[in-house]
Amino acid sequence: MNVSRTVIVLSWAVSLCLLPAFRLMAKKILNKAGCWQRNMLILGAGRTGEMVLRRIKENKNMGYKPVGFLDDDKAKLGRAIEGIKVLGKLSEIKSWVKEKKVGDVVIAMPGISREKLLEVVSLCEGAVDEIKVVPDMFGLATAGVKAEPLEPRLILIVIKSIKGEEIPIAKEESITSITLLMNIL
Repeated sequence: MNVSRTVIVLSWAVSLCLLPAFRLMAKKILNKAGCWQRNMLILGAGRTGEMVLRRIKENKNMGYKPVGFLDDDKAKLGRAIEGIKVLGKLSEIKSWVKEKKVGDVVIAMPGISREKLLEVVSLCEGAVDEIKVVPDMFGLATAGVKAEPLEPRLILIVIKSIKGEEIPIAKEESITSITLLMNIL
């Protein structure tokens, strides 16, 4: 069977364009149906938590569905922020993760002390798949940390890890602790 080289090249070029377009359409359809979304808890119902919620709502293609906030401030308990309720205290995280079927957690408390951050992370470990931290750029160790962009304009910086290898970190041009989520590896 003889097949023209032109047919092979054209088939390759068409599939190169159609495959990404098909994946994008499928992702949007699944996202609208709610199949692509992962439930997420936001730890910290302050200004930072509100800004993280807004960014997640604006960027639906991230695939996150905020299901609630947890905060130790008694004045915030029961309050709703943009339709999302403050469910309880940080110490109750494991019960809320099970009840709300949470996969990911964002720690949106950039001013938290190192000891409290480690305590919150230890409460989350084993209960969730992924822990994201909105960093206090001056207080959080950056070794072994990777960044996820929330905005289109990024600056790439490289930070050396404990092992001495270079780790690229993406940061926005306007550096604020709100515009950068960091994953603890």
